[in-house]
Amino acid sequence: MAHVNRDSPYSIAVAPLLFQRPEGPNTIESTIIHELSHFSNIGNTADTAYGAGNDRRLAVMYGAAAANNADNYGLFVAAAGV
Repeated sequence: MAHVNRDSPYSIAVAPLLFQRPEGPNTIESTIIHELSHFSNIGNTADTAYGAGNDRRLAVMYGAAAANNADNYGLFVAAAGV
C-alpha cells in the first residue's frame, strides 16, 4: 500500500490501491501511521510482523519487538478508531 525511504524524511510513496480500499485492516490512517513510524526521528521502527494476528502474537511473545514493529502502531490506530 505504501513505503518510505528512510533517507527521504517525510516522503511516503502511496499506491493508488490505498485510496480504493479505505476500510479493512489497512486503512489510510493506519497505513500512514505505519509508514511515519519508520522515520528515524519519529520511531525508527522495523517491519517484523504484518497483520493483526501476527502483530498480536508478537506483542504477547516479544513485547520489545512489538514496540519496534511499525505494523503494531498502525494496528493501534485502527483499533482506536482514529
